[in-house]
Amino acid sequence: MNACGQLGVCYEFGGCGLAKSGERAVALYEKACSGGDPSMCNNLGVCYHKGECGLAKDDTRAAQLFRKACRGGDSSACHNLDVMEN
Repeated sequence: MNACGQLGVCYEFGGCGLAKSGERAVALYEKACSGGDPSMCNNLGVCYHKGECGLAKDDTRAAQLFRKACRGGDSSACHNLDVMEN
């Protein structure tokens, strides 16, 4: 997990001495995902799938992100994608 991703996790859950902020978490997850961090693509997919982090529920976008993360080697994303598709 890169620094952007770790900071995103801190903002999503209000950890690391930071106030909870879904908006900041999403921005950092997007940056980390775009930068090639598959685990952060998975985290962003979870936000879309559950309608959390200030995002509207969007299973189409979630599946795209899970697929990208799975192709990048994130086993949690592969599982999430399998659950969504079956």
